[in-house]
Amino acid sequence: MALAVARQAGYRDSSRSPRQKGIEEDDETSGPDGLPGPKPGFTAQMRLQRDFLAQFARPEPPPSTQRSAVLREAAAGLPVDAAEVLLLRPGPGPATPWASAGLPASLACVAATLRLFARLMPGSVPESACDDFCRAAAKTAVTRSPELMELAGRCGLRAQALASPVEALQDMVKNNLCTCCVLLESYVGVQEDPATGEEMEDEVGFHCLLVVGGDLLGPTYVTFDPWGCRAGEVSFVSDHAMNSSSPIGFVQLMAPFDAGCGSA
Repeated sequence: MALAVARQAGYRDSSRSPRQKGIEEDDETSGPDGLPGPKPGFTAQMRLQRDFLAQFARPEPPPSTQRSAVLREAAAGLPVDAAEVLLLRPGPGPATPWASAGLPASLACVAATLRLFARLMPGSVPESACDDFCRAAAKTAVTRSPELMELAGRCGLRAQALASPVEALQDMVKNNLCTCCVLLESYVGVQEDPATGEEMEDEVGFHCLLVVGGDLLGPTYVTFDPWGCRAGEVSFVSDHAMNSSSPIGFVQLMAPFDAGCGSA
């Protein structure tokens, strides 16, 4: 009699764990997890509530290796810290020979490129290339892309005009050693008073920045700026800030043919 009552109540007559004793008869409306489908009753209501809440409780999937690779590949060229060391560390001569020689910004960017290439490719570009250029260069500002390309060619560099500095970042991502001179028509410099900490703007007008790295996702640029009391500063510049200075030309400077291209 007890056995019949147990079977009628829906319990197994085996000795399995009590957690697994309760069973339900097969039902056409049962879901894949054994719970009833959408039919009247407390269990069905709980199932619907569980399914509704589950869509908010699912954890975010971990970032895939593909996404991580994309983020890594978006970083181009040199980070700020590395650029500061490579560009502003003293060489055979002073730390900022372009300032000592009184070079305008466009020529200072060419000089900085020579220093960068010499330190990234020792033996291929002489360490003294930057100082030699600063001593020999004319003090006349180069204000147009063709003039800058011609000047770079005389220094043994390869040069080409670009439509945007983003093209240079794309080359840097491919481990092609290069920089990009950005000719600006209406640059406004900002200097900080060391005594008061107050920032002061100075309408410089024509100017040139040197892009040595950045991030394609912004885009943002790691730039060398030869202007200011320190005659050399490396910082981030957003694409918006770059465009607000009225760029009039972009010239990519690349390593000499006989030096090859290396990883920046």
